[in-house]
Amino acid sequence: CHHCSICDRCILKMDHHCPWVNNCIGFYNYKYFVLFLGYTSVTCLLVAGFSLHWALVKPQELQEESAMSLGALMELGNTLAMAVFGLFLAFFCLHHVRMTLANVTTLESFTMRESVYNVGQRRNVELVMGKVRWQWFNPFNIGPACEGDGTKFYLSGERDVENSSDPEAAVPMTRVQHAEHI
Repeated sequence: CHHCSICDRCILKMDHHCPWVNNCIGFYNYKYFVLFLGYTSVTCLLVAGFSLHWALVKPQELQEESAMSLGALMELGNTLAMAVFGLFLAFFCLHHVRMTLANVTTLESFTMRESVYNVGQRRNVELVMGKVRWQWFNPFNIGPACEGDGTKFYLSGERDVENSSDPEAAVPMTRVQHAEHI
C-alpha cells in the first residue's frame, strides 16, 4: 500500500489522489474512476455536439432576424468549453486505459520503466474490470469489480493455470506481496 498525505491513510494499490472525487484512487475504485472519465468525456462531447447544433441550426430554423443572437453566442461558448473539456477528459481516460493495459499505476509509472505486474493485456484488464466482460462498462457494483484482496498481485513472466487453455501449464501463477514503502 501507499500512504496518501492528503487523506492521511494508507491506500491499497494507490494510483493517485483525485481532487474531483475528493478521494484516493486505488485498488477498490480504479475501475469506477476509469468509467467516470470515459462517461464524462462522452457526455461532454455529446453536449458540445448538441450545443453546436442548437447554436448554428436552430436560429436559422426559427428564421430569426439575427442568426447570431445572444443565445447562439452563449451556446457557441458552451460548445467550445464542453469540446475542450471533453477532449481533455478523453485523452486522460485513454491514458488510464493504456496504464490499465500495462497494469501500472500513476505512481509506479513515475518510478518504473516496465511493470513487473504486467501479465498480458487481457488479463490486466480482467484484474481491474473483472472477469465478466459484459460488466466491464457497468458502473454499478454487482459483486467485486477487481480480483483479489488488494495485498497480493500476479507477477509477469509466470503462467496463469486457472485461465490457461494449455493443458501442460503445470506451475500455478504465484502471488507476491506488493510492498511499496511509505
